[in-house]
Order: sequence, then C-alpha cells, then structure tokens
Amino acid sequence: MRLELRPSERSTPDRPLWVWHLWYRGQLVASGFARSETEARAAAEAAADHYERERERFGWAPSRWPPVRDLEDDPWTESEGP
Repeated sequence: MRLELRPSERSTPDRPLWVWHLWYRGQLVASGFARSETEARAAAEAAADHYERERERFGWAPSRWPPVRDLEDDPWTESEGP
C-alpha cells in the first residue's frame, strides 16, 4: 500500500490544505484532505487500517472495490459455456 501526501494546489499560507491518496496495487482506494500534514497523515493511516481490516475480513477489498477477474483465466467464458 502506498500513501501519497502533498499540499493542495489551492493551499495558501493563511489556509493550508493537504491532500492524501491511498494506493493499493496501482489502484486508488481512498483519498481525502485535511488542514494540516499531521491531520492528513492520521486520516490516511486510519483509511489504510480500515482497508486492511476489510481485506482480511472479506478476503479481498471492501464491497466498493470488487475483485477483478481476468477473463482469460475464467474457465466459463461465453465461448465455452458451462
């Protein structure tokens, strides 16, 4: 899992804004923003913990991110039939 943390383009010295993105196997699984780098890191780590718990609980990602099957590996393609 990869965490990306950076200041927002709309951030100003008076109103700082940090954006975070959480990536898993090249797929964006969560993102958000916060007023400080510390808050953004805490939110991203909480999202990563939640994502890991859901993956362990269901054996894959949460229901928003169903597992992707490669049709070439699927023995029951339309051309073959059951």
